[in-house]
Amino acid sequence: MSKWNRILRLLIILFGAIVIGVISCQIVSRAGHKLLWFDEGNEILNSCSESYSYMLIRGASAQCSPAPLYYILQKFVVSYVPLYGKNILYLFRAVSIVSACLSLAVLFFGLTKHVGVGWGLFALFLLNNQGIFHQFGAENRPYMLWIFVFSATLIIVSSLVHIPWNQVTIASKINLAFLALALTLVAGGGMVQTVGFLATFLVWEESLNVRQWIKHPSFKPLFLVTAVSCAVGIYYAVQGCLHHDALKWDLLRTKDWTLVGSVMSLLWSTPQGTGFVTLLTTGDWTLVRKFISLSWPIQGGNLVTALFSFFELVAVALPFCLWNNRKNLPEEKKFLLSVSVVSIIQICSAVVIGVLVATAHYYFIGRVFIYLIILRAVLIICGGYFCLSWMLEKWNRGSANWSQQSPLQISLIAVVVLGVSVSLYGSHKALGNDIRSFQST
Repeated sequence: MSKWNRILRLLIILFGAIVIGVISCQIVSRAGHKLLWFDEGNEILNSCSESYSYMLIRGASAQCSPAPLYYILQKFVVSYVPLYGKNILYLFRAVSIVSACLSLAVLFFGLTKHVGVGWGLFALFLLNNQGIFHQFGAENRPYMLWIFVFSATLIIVSSLVHIPWNQVTIASKINLAFLALALTLVAGGGMVQTVGFLATFLVWEESLNVRQWIKHPSFKPLFLVTAVSCAVGIYYAVQGCLHHDALKWDLLRTKDWTLVGSVMSLLWSTPQGTGFVTLLTTGDWTLVRKFISLSWPIQGGNLVTALFSFFELVAVALPFCLWNNRKNLPEEKKFLLSVSVVSIIQICSAVVIGVLVATAHYYFIGRVFIYLIILRAVLIICGGYFCLSWMLEKWNRGSANWSQQSPLQISLIAVVVLGVSVSLYGSHKALGNDIRSFQST
């Protein structure tokens, strides 16, 4: 890498760190103006009033999801916060705020290390445009800690899964086991996700030949970690209430399939009124015309949404196209193919979680599936990388290796920088509107 490329890389990393700081400050500002609501107050008054030992043994009994990790961390913070003063809104939400900042950092630096600094910056752009990320980053609820642990697990699994098991360091194996247990302890659905993450190692090596999984050297340690995580997850699951009354958000009782559409929109964004679930429930086939009209250039926002959706489709198709050659790919593409495989397995895990949520008559709403915004971001990055690499190879305008900055690649990074800047301005305006709304209520 030349001197100028190194300088450019450092400048973009510095810009990315500034972006993380700005987004974090926006979340802090939102937290400082948003009043505590019922679920937040219930958590502080009930769950955090119990002893550490009680929460470890019985879980967060006042919560529907009694996985105790978040509530233990929250109790530690609340124990040192005076129950008066203006700073209570910030400090009671400190765990979520820090988790949001760490989630951004994990994705940015993880993708920068394995793919390139431009793609790490692109991940910040995609997350900053998710209103649900800003919303729960400013609430003392466990969802943002779940996002952080999920993101960290996704990055470490994707970076290790294509490495022969006997070459994985002891430290990496310990980190993997720690994150798997943390994912189980942070949310009820984390147990299902842990099984998916650890199964990816065996799928990568032996495809779907389950009989060969048992013979693989990684099977015993992975099975041990999976067994422990499942035992812990099931233990805390039975401590909570197994049947709920989710009112209008109860999928099975209401048969309101638009609830599925609202959850799917976290993973697959479509312009309002063109969703597949809406098409099925209304029978309005003019929606097809609306969807086709996305290609009309005047609809800039719709065109970007359609492009991102195309990238997601490409990312999902990658394992089926490159599977037989997966072990001979360059390191960057091997990592991204691993991300694609991990994401597909996690989408399957989300379906399992959705079935469990529906049968328990729990709230079938976006925040229960908030991790889908991470899957959407990494799938868009995977698809975008392979599409642009293919263009570079076909047009001979630069190397397919993104570590060597060509004029076209630098131009694309400039576009991402501009997009991130515009996105930050947009989120700043949205924050101002929300603050005025908070002050008027």
